[in-house]
Amino acid sequence: MRILTLLFTAGLILVILGIALGIGSKVTWDVGGNVSLLSDSVLNEAVSANNESAQTLALTGASINKALISCSSVLNSTGISFDSNDYTCGSDGTFTWLNASDPVVSVTVNYTVQWEDWPGKFNTSRNSQLGFANLSEWQSTIATVVAAVVIIGLITAGLAGFLMFKRGGV
Repeated sequence: MRILTLLFTAGLILVILGIALGIGSKVTWDVGGNVSLLSDSVLNEAVSANNESAQTLALTGASINKALISCSSVLNSTGISFDSNDYTCGSDGTFTWLNASDPVVSVTVNYTVQWEDWPGKFNTSRNSQLGFANLSEWQSTIATVVAAVVIIGLITAGLAGFLMFKRGGV
């Protein structure tokens, strides 16, 4: 009886493992190697330059894992450009005004932002259409392996369950 219980448990574990492999390989196949980096320039974003607190830039246009690459220029309302010693731009989009002699001034910042471009397939998968729902679209060997693991697990669990039921152990 103990062997049948172990066989039944092993079958269930194989089914769960197959489903986990299916979900993992589907997400990896959709995303892996297909992520590219895009970048764009953002012009004239208005910021209140204040040497007492950092401001956060909007990083307009970026969506996934956005990062500020560089600030190209900072201008005041009359078009005068400030030296890079007057400010810092952090990769997370923080703009810090360092010019203590000009404590608060309204400026426009020009900068370059970069982000990841994920394919539409990942966006679909991420919204819970994972795994076996799209098994027919998989064009890889992993689909066969996953299906085999699940089928073997179902057969093993079913056979063990049947034998346990027949012997009166379930």
